[in-house]
Amino acid sequence: MSNNMFPGGDPFQPSDGFGQGGFNLPPGASGAGYTPPARAGSRPDTPSRAKNPKRGKKEKDKAPKTTTKRLLNKQRVFAIAFALVAIMIGLNLSSQEQPSTYVVRATTAVPALSKVEPGQYEIVALPTVAVEEGAISGDSMSKVETLISELFVNARTRMSFPKGHQFHQEDFSGEVQLAIPLGANERILALEASVVSAIGGQLRAGDRVDVIAVISYQNKTYSNVVASNVEIIAALPGEQQFNSIAQQQAAGSKDKGSNELLPSDPVPGIYNVRVDLNQAVVLAAAQSRGELVLVLRGASASDTAVSAIDLESTVTKDNGGSGSFSPIDPAG
Repeated sequence: MSNNMFPGGDPFQPSDGFGQGGFNLPPGASGAGYTPPARAGSRPDTPSRAKNPKRGKKEKDKAPKTTTKRLLNKQRVFAIAFALVAIMIGLNLSSQEQPSTYVVRATTAVPALSKVEPGQYEIVALPTVAVEEGAISGDSMSKVETLISELFVNARTRMSFPKGHQFHQEDFSGEVQLAIPLGANERILALEASVVSAIGGQLRAGDRVDVIAVISYQNKTYSNVVASNVEIIAALPGEQQFNSIAQQQAAGSKDKGSNELLPSDPVPGIYNVRVDLNQAVVLAAAQSRGELVLVLRGASASDTAVSAIDLESTVTKDNGGSGSFSPIDPAG
């Protein structure tokens, strides 16, 4: 054995893990189990995250928590959706259980003294509790259409109405609104009365009144009932309001109609009444001689005796009349 031999074998033959020594291996080190020392200035090897027992435990603990939270969120979403569906079903069932009534409702503002045109109204079904008393209504759309077919074509509104208004028969003037058609001897007569002489302008269609004539004769004032239990079928704006409209149109508002110039809620001053022919003659004569006062009657009021047709003979005794008009002494 030569002294030139290196201990541990041939330095130019790398060890295969079974021999002793080898290339760049220190004496006595085996190749398979040998781990070279760390070089100066280098960072020590760090075990991978997958092999970190502590970190792996945390990740393993966190995974179930995240999954549970997601499940809880999904359960909340499903619960809210189910509650909303249940509410909608309940509302639908409750609306179906409530009886409905068809009414006529304004879809836009309707001016006073005008006809209700197509597009200004609709027929809708409402719960019975939402239907106004006296509104034009029926249990089917066809019945309501029949009720308004003639009314909206011929009649005019007594005053303006806002959008959403439920129409009533008394909202219109004209014979078409009469529940009982005029008889052979019946007439419609227009009477004019001031606000003070007509219950402060509160009289409306359907009211019944006694008509008192107040007449001045030879510096004395006489009064008497000239018509009893007279039905008012319409209340219209007074003549002064129409005169005001005419003045506005003459002053430069020629292109505007009465619907635009009338107040939105005009005070009545003209009353259309249903009377027989004899009553019409008396009322016309009394109105030409003096002032008419409309006295509201109660439902149980009895008829009042009225004067004769010939006012000239009933007012005074000078012409051989009965003097049925009671003289009013201004001195008391």
